Parts: sequence; structure tokens; C-alpha cells
Amino acid sequence: MVPGTIAIFDAELAGDHVTLAALLEVTTIDEWPPAGGEHDAGAVTHFRDAHLVEPSVSGWTVYYVCLEDTLVGSAGFIGPPREGKAEIGYSICQKYRRRGLATGAVSALIERAATAGLHTLTAQTGRSNAASIRVLEHNGFVRDGLDSDRELLFVRDLAPGTKPSRNAR
Repeated sequence: MVPGTIAIFDAELAGDHVTLAALLEVTTIDEWPPAGGEHDAGAVTHFRDAHLVEPSVSGWTVYYVCLEDTLVGSAGFIGPPREGKAEIGYSICQKYRRRGLATGAVSALIERAATAGLHTLTAQTGRSNAASIRVLEHNGFVRDGLDSDRELLFVRDLAPGTKPSRNAR
């Protein structure tokens, strides 16, 4: 996973796949951005702006998921941690789904968050997105209600020696 940078964001926003591939050190970009996901120009602009305002957010925004020499998706944090908590998101290109890539990317995000001392991760997904629900549950997230947009909310406790537990609602 390659952390996003201003240069990567600029190449992506310009639609310059040649520069984007060079910066990510890949040779293939088949489908970008991932269809049906939330990695879009608005999200990239948000992450770019966050890097401009506060360079210390590096590592707490998007990572580009590469498999061998191919860009296959994105995964990352919606923003820097607040009070020991952070939200994650991820999207894999359709051609590369059902290969465990999202599960692996979420696992890497959990490790990054735990190493940084966070105690909780959250995520949300559509109620009908069975694949995403499986990815989260496989990584120890538990359902924690619905948000205002009727998306499923998930939580993962990162405290050492604890198992994920459902918050009372």
C-alpha cells in the first residue's frame, strides 16, 4: 500500500494515469477509480486539501493498493485520529474483487492504527453490500447500528487483549 501524496493526488485529479502509474511504481492501471466505490474526485480533493492544510495527516488518509505492478484499489483513514478513534474506508476495482485484497488492506489499516496507539476503528457500509460486510466481520468489526443515511456502522476495538464488542445503543 502506497500512501497518498500531493503529487499522487494531483496526477489522479488531472486524469494523468502515466504520471500516477510512475508515482505508484506500477505499470498497469486498468480501472480507475474503482467503480461503485467512494474513491472519487471529491474524496481525492478532500485528502489533497487535508495534506495542504496539515502535512502531518500523511499516513492518515488514503493508501493506494497495488498488486504486483497493478493499481487495484484504495484503502485508508477518513482523517487523522480523534480521541484514539479513526474511521476507515476501502474500495477495490471490480476486476480484482473476491481475492481477499480488501480483507488484507483492512488488516493493514488495523495494524497501522494499533501500532499508533488507537483504541477504536469504525467503518460504514451499505446494508446490501454483503462483500463489504464480510470484509469487516472477517477483520473483527461488529455491527453497531445505523447512521443517519441508513448505512450500517461497524466498530473494532483495538485495545490489547480485548475482543471486539458491540456498543450499547
